[in-house]
Amino acid sequence: MFSIGSILPQVKAKSQQSQQQQNTQSGNQQVVLAPQPERPNQNTNIDYSLILRNDSNKERAIQSTLEDVIPLKQRQKNISLAKPSQLEIDETTERTRKALDEILQKKLGKSIKTNSHKNPEYIRYTSSNILDNNPTSSRIIKIVDAQEDPMAPIKFKQKKNIARPSSPPAPVLHAPTRKATAEEQKQWYIPPAISNWKNPNGFTIALDKRLAVDGRDPNRDDTQGEINSNFLNLANALDDADKKAREDIKLRNAMKKKIAEKETREKEERLRILAQKAREEKGITSGNFNSRYENENDEVKKRAMIREERRKQAEKELRMSRMGKEQKTQNLIKSLGNREVSERTKLGLAKPTNSIENQFDSRLFTNSTQVTNSEDQVYDNPLFVQQDVNNIYKVSDSMKGSNQNDPDSQLESLQNEKRFDSIGNSSSNQGPIEFQKDETTHESKIDESEYGLRIKRQKNNE
Repeated sequence: MFSIGSILPQVKAKSQQSQQQQNTQSGNQQVVLAPQPERPNQNTNIDYSLILRNDSNKERAIQSTLEDVIPLKQRQKNISLAKPSQLEIDETTERTRKALDEILQKKLGKSIKTNSHKNPEYIRYTSSNILDNNPTSSRIIKIVDAQEDPMAPIKFKQKKNIARPSSPPAPVLHAPTRKATAEEQKQWYIPPAISNWKNPNGFTIALDKRLAVDGRDPNRDDTQGEINSNFLNLANALDDADKKAREDIKLRNAMKKKIAEKETREKEERLRILAQKAREEKGITSGNFNSRYENENDEVKKRAMIREERRKQAEKELRMSRMGKEQKTQNLIKSLGNREVSERTKLGLAKPTNSIENQFDSRLFTNSTQVTNSEDQVYDNPLFVQQDVNNIYKVSDSMKGSNQNDPDSQLESLQNEKRFDSIGNSSSNQGPIEFQKDETTHESKIDESEYGLRIKRQKNNE
């Protein structure tokens, strides 16, 4: 397993054969990139964790066997799980406290200096100059610690230790990538999803593409489309459910119709009974009134009629007092009838017509025709558009006869036609042009017959 470096190029380890050749060639200089696990016997288990135990991973706990996955209770069944005694707990606690105090003293001793006064140190100093025979060349020196200002700033910069790079990850063995064959590519091909119900873009989809969605190939005979029998069951179930729902709705509507008819009949019956009672009560009151005053004289009857009219007037005034303002106005208008506008204005009953058309002159507005034509055009429409054009250029009924080609018949019809008789009789202008006879006298009077058609016809014949 550990000699596959030549097969897998991803593994940066040399095979056993190449390593033996290198050992023989280089002599004492041996370079091993990947440690080889020991194989004492075939029956013993191989320790594969030696591959990972290099550099910084030597002291790390590595789980490389199946036993490491098994819980400790299952691996060691004889393990004692009894609770420790109080004496053992106290000893462990004291030992832990001392270890923590020792660690803290080491950490604090470097930063905090003690102020304890030590005994001075004396040393003998002898000059190294040989020529100097002065007895004072050898002297005793007292070493004393210099006084330091506790408030003085620090003299040395504390540099932070740079963290070492982490150990490289364990190698992962990968097989070399190979190119897929045509058959494998065909097996991995996934046809596009084509819906048989939706086609929002309206694309024309070929039949083979639609069949490929179901895994059917029209070019092959062995792939025949099979319809599941459950489709028939589903269609029948949906049809039955639809029929049943329609029947239920029909029965429900019929029941609602019957209930509505019954309520209508009951309401009509109640109204009929109330009307009958009202008619009976009215007949009883009128009969009593007539019988009461039958035998009395005319004066008593007259006073009774006046009292009846006053009672009706009081009831009417009471009803009017309970009405709203609008209803009172409507009743007053009905009672007044067709009065003139001046009288209604004095009574405060005339209401102006607040129509938008009367407030503004629509001819001043800009029309769309003017915008489309030109910005410099002042008028939106031509003057006198289609104004009595039919009356000016209307062909007379005499010209529509069968003798249109005969000039004599046309001349006779024109003479008999009375064109200007309606001018004097009409009270209003019917056409765009009106003619009036000139009453002024001229010295040279023109003979009107000279301009007639008859005289012109005679001149032409002569």
